[in-house]
Amino acid sequence: MTSYLEEFTYFTDTQDLNEAVKRHVAKHWNNLTATERTVLYTIRRYSTQHGAAHLRHGTIEQEIGKSNSTVRRAIRKLEKLGIIKRVHFIRPAWAPIFMQSCRV
Repeated sequence: MTSYLEEFTYFTDTQDLNEAVKRHVAKHWNNLTATERTVLYTIRRYSTQHGAAHLRHGTIEQEIGKSNSTVRRAIRKLEKLGIIKRVHFIRPAWAPIFMQSCRV
């Protein structure tokens, strides 16, 4: 089954994703704090299967042990630098079940 996340990916595979993250970190090293890099690495780790991630701020908070405002600030900075693209999307909880039951 194709994941809804695949329509948001820019990467051909995990290696392509990892190389893009390395390039961005190298390019923006002096502009990123350790926390901002950690947020980026967390997003990358959750993106390896589909090339994109559907994460809540709370998930990142728990992963890195920082506050909600720190995580939000880091995400805004990563977005401003063009490293990530945030897409507001609510995954329908019923979709996978409905799609499976409609298959012929």
